[in-house]
Amino acid sequence: MTTTTLLRHWLGEHREDGMPQESGAALKSDRFYYYAIQDAAFAIYAELPITKPAAVSAAAAVLGVRGNGGLKAPPDEIDVVAIQGDKVYFIAASGAVKTTPIPACEKVWKQMMAKPVDKKDPRGDMIREDHAMAAFTACFAKEAPSQSWFAAVVKKAQSQLELLPLH
Repeated sequence: MTTTTLLRHWLGEHREDGMPQESGAALKSDRFYYYAIQDAAFAIYAELPITKPAAVSAAAAVLGVRGNGGLKAPPDEIDVVAIQGDKVYFIAASGAVKTTPIPACEKVWKQMMAKPVDKKDPRGDMIREDHAMAAFTACFAKEAPSQSWFAAVVKKAQSQLELLPLH
């Protein structure tokens, strides 16, 4: 938990890291969950449509993968943030849900990783993988709502939100 004042200050401190400066946009950014929450990279695979309690000014839930290596794996972490008054609440549930690969998105990943690497750029391999990951997670976000496991993931996110001390 923190305060909205500290959150605004912190967002300003991370402006150069590409952090969105508006709190609602920040809550939908993988950079927020990386820098603010734990010192491990985080990739958002999908935003989860939770029902915001009436007393809350903003709430967001995301499904993703956290780690210090590659972030391409079945997403199993739900992060939920809610802002009520001047308080900002956060809860992360790692290993909370079971998802399965989405074949169409696996195909997108393979196609992107098959593209040639820019040999002139020393970061060519990383840049190709970053582009592949962006395309893969965009596909995942689009396709996730039609997956058999999605309703259970949203239900879990909603139950996580209800664990927060909102009143």
